[in-house]
Amino acid sequence: MLLFYLVQNRIVMLLNIALKQEYFYSKFANSDMKQARGADVINSISGTAKEIEQKYFFGITDIVQFVFNVVASAIVVVETNLILGIIYLLLSALTLIPSYIGKKRMNEKTEKWNKSNSQLIQAMKDIFEGRLEILNFGVRHLFFKRFDRILVNEEDKYRKMNNCQFQVQFIAWLISLVTLLLPIFIGLLFMQRGWFNVTVAAIITLSLSADRVVGYLRTIALYQTQIHSTDAIRKIKSYNFEESESVKQDNHDSQAILKIKDLSFSYGDKKILDGINLTLRDHDKIIVTGASGIGKSTLINCIANNLKYNGEITFAGHQINPADFIKISQRIWLFQGTMRENLSLLQNIPDDLMLHEAKKMGLIHEFGNDFLDKLISDDANNLSGGQAQRLALVRGLIRSKKIYLLDEICSSLDPKNSDAIHKIIYQLPAIVIEIAHNYNPQLAQENKVQVYKLIDAKLQKQNYIEQ
Repeated sequence: MLLFYLVQNRIVMLLNIALKQEYFYSKFANSDMKQARGADVINSISGTAKEIEQKYFFGITDIVQFVFNVVASAIVVVETNLILGIIYLLLSALTLIPSYIGKKRMNEKTEKWNKSNSQLIQAMKDIFEGRLEILNFGVRHLFFKRFDRILVNEEDKYRKMNNCQFQVQFIAWLISLVTLLLPIFIGLLFMQRGWFNVTVAAIITLSLSADRVVGYLRTIALYQTQIHSTDAIRKIKSYNFEESESVKQDNHDSQAILKIKDLSFSYGDKKILDGINLTLRDHDKIIVTGASGIGKSTLINCIANNLKYNGEITFAGHQINPADFIKISQRIWLFQGTMRENLSLLQNIPDDLMLHEAKKMGLIHEFGNDFLDKLISDDANNLSGGQAQRLALVRGLIRSKKIYLLDEICSSLDPKNSDAIHKIIYQLPAIVIEIAHNYNPQLAQENKVQVYKLIDAKLQKQNYIEQ
C-alpha cells in the first residue's frame, strides 16, 4: 500500500508539471495581446489545475488500484461458483451505468460553474483595482450589491454541480443495493431447484466476495463521475511557437524595406485606419502624430502583428514577424529581479554592451557602477517612470534590430532627457517609426525625420512646424 501511494504521488507530480506547462504555454500563445492578464493564468494554474489534480489525476490512479482489487475479487467469485459468480459480476457492472448516463449533464453543470467562477474572480479583481475610485464616487454599495449578486450566482451553480454529482452517486448506490440482494434470491432459487451445485456456503461466500466487488465498483463509479466533471476544464487550446521563434534576422540585408500596402483596421463600424500605404527603406525614420485616441497606437500594433488587419505588411520581402522589430511602448514591463535580468531577458548578452547603452541613457550616473546588480522590486516600485522608460529603451537598443516601433516612449521624460534620447534614436542604423503626441521639430528636421499625421484614418505628410 505504501509503495502504491509513493508511486501514485510521483506520477501525479509528473502529470501536474506537464499540465501546468501546457496551461501556461497555451495561455501565453493564445491570449489576446491587448487583454492578456496574468491573473487569468494564475487562476488557471492555481485553481483549475488543482481541481484536475484532485478529481482527474488522483481519480485515474485510484481507479487503477480498484480495478486490480475488482479482478482479484472476481477471480474468487468465479472460482466459488462459475454460473452464479458470473451473474454476480454482470449485475455488479450495472453500477457503472449512471456515471456514463450522467456524463453530459455533469459536464454542462461544471462548465456553467466554471464560467460563473471566472465572473466572480473578475468582479473581485475589478473592485480592488478600482477601490479608490469606488470610494471617491461613493458607489461602494452599488459595487458590493453587484458582487453579492455574482457571488450568489456562483455558489448556486456550484451547488447545482454538486447536486448533479450526488444524484448520479445516489442512483449508483440504489443499483448496487439491487445487485447485492438480487443474486442472493437467484442463488436460493438455484439451490432449491438443485441447479449448478449452488449451496448455502457458496451463496454466503459469493455474497461476501461480491459485496467487495460492488463496493469497489461503486468507488470506481464515484471516481468516474469526478473524472467526467473535469472534461470541460481539461480542454487546452493548441499552440505553436515555431514560426515566430525560428525566423532568423539578417541585420546585413541592404534591401531591408518595410512596405505597408492598403492597411485598414476597424473597431466595429468605426474606421481607424483606411487604405494606408507607406514604404520605408533602411535607416528611414518617421514620427506619427495625431489627436489622442485617433489610432496611432493601433497603427503600431498592426505593424507588430498584435491586431488582425486588412492589407499587407512586409519587410525584406517576407511578412513582418517578431524577429524583425523591437516594440517599446509607454507601458513598461519589468519583473522582479536584477537590472541585468530585466535588460538581457535571460539571454546571454555581454555586460559591457548593456553598460554601454545604460551609460548613454544616464542610468549608470543614477545607479552607480554596480547598476546591473541592482534589484528591481515587485511592480518596479523602486524606479521612477522615467527610469523605467529608459530601461525599456536600453533593452531595445542592445538588440540591434532593423526596425524600432516606439509608442510614446518619452511620455515620462522631461524635454532635456527626451531630446538626449532622441539624438541616440535618430542615429540608429535602423528603420524607426515613433508615435509621439509632442516632438521637437528642430531636432527632427536636423536628423531628416519625416513627420506624418493621422487624420480621418489616413496618414498625411506634415511640415516640421505642424504639430
